[in-house]
Amino acid sequence: MLRFALLGLLFLVIARTFWRLVDGVVRGVTGEPEPRGRSAGPRATAVKMSPCPVCGTYVVPASGVRAEVRGQTYLFCSAACCSTFMSRA
Repeated sequence: MLRFALLGLLFLVIARTFWRLVDGVVRGVTGEPEPRGRSAGPRATAVKMSPCPVCGTYVVPASGVRAEVRGQTYLFCSAACCSTFMSRA
């Protein structure tokens, strides 16, 4: 009896996986958006990142170290990069 219950459960899991796959392919082909209940999480807004002038690491403007040199604002990944840049300028 337990064997039949486990086989039935396995069949349901395989069937559900198959239909979700088919649904995803159909939605992808038609360009239809995914229902709200199935999203991976809240959508993040895109932020333009800029490279650190010293090491080239891309920096999010909200978390970077800012410095102004001759009227131009630079964005650095760390205080160490900022001080390196300032010593060269």
